Order: sequence, then C-alpha cells, then structure tokens
Amino acid sequence: MLTYQKKYNNYTVITFGSRERDKVTGAFQIAVSTSGESYHRMYWQDWSDWAKFTSYGSQNINIYDAKQLVPPYDDLNTIPANNNVTYSLSTETLKNCPTNEAFSLMNFTGASSVDTAGQLLVTTTGNSYIRFGNKDWMQLQKKLPDNINIHDTNQLVPPYDDLNTLPNNVEVMYSIIDITGIKNLPKGLENYFVIETKAPYSDTRYGRTQELTDLVNGVKYQRMLNGDTVSDWQKIVTSDQITNFDAAAPSLAMFGKFAVVGDSYASGSLAKNDGSTFAGGQDNLQWPVMMARKWGTQMLHLAEAGLSTRTWLTSDNGLKKLNDSDPQDIYYLCLGINDYYGLKKDYLGTEADMDSNADTFYGNYARIIKAIQVKSPKALMIMFGVANNEGDAALFADAQKKIADKFGIPFISEREDPFFTSNAYNGQMSGGHPQAPGYGAMALAMERLVQKAIVTNPDYFNRYGW
Repeated sequence: MLTYQKKYNNYTVITFGSRERDKVTGAFQIAVSTSGESYHRMYWQDWSDWAKFTSYGSQNINIYDAKQLVPPYDDLNTIPANNNVTYSLSTETLKNCPTNEAFSLMNFTGASSVDTAGQLLVTTTGNSYIRFGNKDWMQLQKKLPDNINIHDTNQLVPPYDDLNTLPNNVEVMYSIIDITGIKNLPKGLENYFVIETKAPYSDTRYGRTQELTDLVNGVKYQRMLNGDTVSDWQKIVTSDQITNFDAAAPSLAMFGKFAVVGDSYASGSLAKNDGSTFAGGQDNLQWPVMMARKWGTQMLHLAEAGLSTRTWLTSDNGLKKLNDSDPQDIYYLCLGINDYYGLKKDYLGTEADMDSNADTFYGNYARIIKAIQVKSPKALMIMFGVANNEGDAALFADAQKKIADKFGIPFISEREDPFFTSNAYNGQMSGGHPQAPGYGAMALAMERLVQKAIVTNPDYFNRYGW
C-alpha cells in the first residue's frame, strides 16, 4: 500500500497482482483520496506501461434474490465493466465463481476488451480472490481457522495424533508432558511445542511446509511434505547457535582458489525500481568477489544471471569455462533458483536420473558434479540449498540434499543462516534480487555458511591437503 499526493488531495493506493514472471500476468491499482474520490488503473503483460487512472465505477448492484441471477449477473465472466456487485445469497449456481460464499465483486476494465478486465472478489468470511481476463481465479488471502491447543492426551485423536496429518494453515500448540502418542516427531523432542503447517490451499496435500518450535529450549525445526513424500526434520540454526562456531570457524584463506557455480545471485545482478534487471550484474557486488577480496584468495566465476542446471551445461560461463580453467581447491554449488522459479516441478525428475544423466534437475546437477570431479579429482565441494522453502522451492531444496548425499558432498541450507530468513534479505528485494547492501550482507552470510559446513563435516574436510 502506498500513499501519495496529487494536487490538493492525498491518495492511498493499493496494488493487487504482480508484474513478476512467476506471478499473475497482470495487476491493478485502486486509488482513494481523502475527499472520497476513487480511481483505478490496470497493467497487462502485453502492455508497455500502466494504463491511465480512470474514475472508479459508480454502478453498485446488490443481488439478494435468486430471481436476480439472470444475464449478465448469472456469470462473473459477463459482469458489465465498472459494475460493483454484491451477492448476498448462496452462489452455488453462479457461473465462473471461485466460492459458494456471499461476496462483493469489484469489476475493473483496463482496455476496450473484456479480455483485459480485472476482478477482485472478497467474501463475507475474509477470503479474497483475483483474476485477469476471465482466466483462473487466484486466492490472495485465506481466513485461517482458530489456533488449537492440545492440552490433554484425550485430544490426541486424528488428525492431531500425527504431525503428517495436521490441517493446513493452522498453528497447533501441544502443551502436554507425554507426547509419546504423537507420530512423526523430530528426534530428541520431549514435550511442549508449537507447530504450524503452511500450504497454498487449505485442502492440498502438496507443497506443504511445517515449522516446529520446542517451547522448552527454543530449538526450531522445519520440513517439507509433498503428497506421500515427507522430508526429514531439519534444525533451523539461529544466530545464537552460529556464535558457538566462532571459536572453531576456519580462515577461508585455506582455499587459495575457489569456484562458484551459480546464477544472478552469485553475479551481483541489480534491478531498477521498475523491476528490470541490469544484464550481467555488477562485478563489484558479487559475493564471491567480496569473499575472495577479504581472504586474499582467487575466485573462478562459473556463474551467469538466469542460469539453471540445464543452461549451465551449455553456457560459455558454465561447463565450457570449467573445462577451460585450472583445477580449483573447492567448488561452491549454488544453482537452483531458476530451476524451481522458471522450469517448475515438472523438471525435477527422480533420484534415478542421477545415474542416467537425464535432462532433469536431478540428472543435470549430477552431470555438473561429475564434470567437476573429472576436472578437479582432488577438489572439495559444498552444495548450498535454496533459501526459499515454500511451494516448488521446497521440493528442489529436498532434491539438493539428496543429490549431495548421493555424491558424499556436504549440504548446507542457506536458511541455516539467519540473514536469509530476515527482513534485511527478504524485505529489501528489488525485482526479486538483493540490492547493493544486501549483497554485502550476503557475502558475510555465505562466509558463515562455508565455515559452518567445514566445522560440521570434519571427516570430509580433514582430508583436504592430503
């Protein structure tokens, strides 16, 4: 929400939708002045810029009787432009409607054709939906059920006796001493905890994540549930826990030469305020460059904006540059964002693809690792999991861990450093990328993660230098 001033009136502007490539393909804004004037405008994927603000429609209609469900008000695809309609009755027979609840509909027009119209629907219970051009509805906000407190063992009945079956988007507190009757707990958990299951929809079994907090010692855990596939619980490392590594944290000057296999985040890519990304990024803001400068070491940049595990294999800055370069002491594997962001879960593949070199995330990441092993047989590697843990990203993060296990490579999630879950990182993005100070902080966070990986994998790193 943004407030700005025009002439002698102050306006509050609310933006719905997005212009980013993995979001909805349009957006619209409502502007309301302190004097009651209201305007709207739209953006559509094929347009070069936003449309001009136009006065908001004043035609307000209330459908309260089934007899009123006649054309054009029996179908949300045919609502006249700039009509605002309230349906204060059951909407089960209403065509192209995402809900059976009573609701209010704001109907916007962005051009002469209805194909570029936008609709915002808000139900009486607080659920809201958006769509553009009579396409599929997307739910923006869900009214969450009340939080639940399990305070008696008699309450340990389905679905609350098994953490795998907890309802989505509900926070459940277990304030009982005896938790032995609960299935699928993290190892070592003894009593008193709170858990939240997050999902894009209330009834989905796919793309769910869980975060659990031990209320006795403050330890946090997280995992991903995707249908019948459930990942292991992983501890979330806090800043206090990271401090415990300070005494043992090694100098990264121990690696005289290191390489980074990555994408725009390893290339210092910046975006203007309008969201467009500078091609090539900024060399001075690459976190590997800052790390090499700090420790006086040499860095081989095997990265480029937009690279996925598939395109890294064909890029001049990927496999070709690897084969043309000298062997390095260690390789940091930092791909994955463009795989889940652009190629989606259909590209993921299966663990068997690591042996067959199939054109999937599993298969192509295996090909990258094998190519490094051929080029630098004595080199070490670290696999970095993506910082995002929602939706498809969680599937790819789980796959990264399995790939690392397959090749005996240390795996460390970027989420294990508090920077990657902080507002300083997630709240200061521009065009989906860090800005200059964010890259500076990212360099220190990646440094801490490398040091932590070394300390927590002594058997692997103790052989360095043999």
